[in-house]
Amino acid sequence: VNLGGWLLLEPYITPNLFWNATDDPSNRDNEDDVPVDEYHYCEKLGKEEAEKRLQEHWSTWIVEEDIKNISDWGLNMLRIPIGYWHFAQLDDDPYVSGGEEYLDKAIQWARNYNLTVWIDLHGAPGSQNGFDNSGLRDHIGWLNSTTNVQLTYDILYYIMDKYGHEDYYDVICGIEILNEPKGPEINQKDLIDFNEKSYTQLRGLNSHQNYIF
Repeated sequence: VNLGGWLLLEPYITPNLFWNATDDPSNRDNEDDVPVDEYHYCEKLGKEEAEKRLQEHWSTWIVEEDIKNISDWGLNMLRIPIGYWHFAQLDDDPYVSGGEEYLDKAIQWARNYNLTVWIDLHGAPGSQNGFDNSGLRDHIGWLNSTTNVQLTYDILYYIMDKYGHEDYYDVICGIEILNEPKGPEINQKDLIDFNEKSYTQLRGLNSHQNYIF
């Protein structure tokens, strides 16, 4: 089961969060004032206010009881989407970090209730698909910048180094390199090169963890 809308916001999953970021939340006719993604949500509120609201969201949207219920219902795996900005950011990013703490909580809760976790890097610097669920809508700039690509390698290395070893083999069932890069609109050779290099990077850590493309 996918824990969407938690550590990476999606407007259709938590619409009130976005409406409440407008100048007049009671005016539901002014859609132009509603942030369209997490980038613009944080940019509109500013980091201090965005962090306050997101900490409230992260601490209440998914709690341990939810994970217990998922286990009781007979499901066996959690896929957890998370944005790159929870691990490292570009200098001009408006994003708020802090989701790594909740990812760690979810992993421990999963372990408590005999579930496994699929960690999903759902948003890359510059956006790999232009979808709002990448953090930045209507922009596909991930492979257009060596800075973006290198930061993605660095973040994946961190994720692999932290979660890819035997201490997590009982609970982490795989690490997804990147959610839905938009093939028709990005350079396929560069994408294949990225996949191969990131896979080599994981194996260079002597990890036997599953790597998901």
